[in-house]
Amino acid sequence: MGISEYILALMSIVVGLAMTQLLSGAAEIVQPARPVRTYWVHTAWMIYLFVTLIHFWWWEFGLMRIQSWTFLPYAFVIFFAVLLYFLVALLVPQHLGDRADLKEYFFARRTWFFGTMAAIQLVDFGDTLVKGWAYFRGLGPEYPARNLAILVLSLVAMRTRKEWYHGFMVLLLIAYQALWIMRHFNRVG
Repeated sequence: MGISEYILALMSIVVGLAMTQLLSGAAEIVQPARPVRTYWVHTAWMIYLFVTLIHFWWWEFGLMRIQSWTFLPYAFVIFFAVLLYFLVALLVPQHLGDRADLKEYFFARRTWFFGTMAAIQLVDFGDTLVKGWAYFRGLGPEYPARNLAILVLSLVAMRTRKEWYHGFMVLLLIAYQALWIMRHFNRVG
């Protein structure tokens, strides 16, 4: 096993744990032991995270081309995967228990959830810059604009309980994520 396969295996474990928690949480919401009050914004964030996780897993295949790794790019990639897991863990409780109101649950954890989303954007910038300025510039102006927009949207979301804002943000990000994937990552190899 080469270094790239080793790194992919570790990342796949972390992303697999996030996917497991997300899908287990969805199953528990659908067939709860006790009644659960669902919240469409919470459900939409679950969909966003599902798309994000499968995209990240798909993107990982591109790492196979890297023959030589240094610790810093490795650390950024692993940290990114860990933050994705943490984001899922914040959104989807392992067991609903007394948390039968997902709207209340979502808003009670919004500061940590959106703080983590903001941190992911910063880690993504760091990861991209570690690959070199030419690589960063090669992604075009859309890449930094996208990450900065998500960062700002997340910082606002940390502070507001306005349902229309949270709904707008998640629908916007689902649509944009789908378009971003189709335009930039439709094919690997």
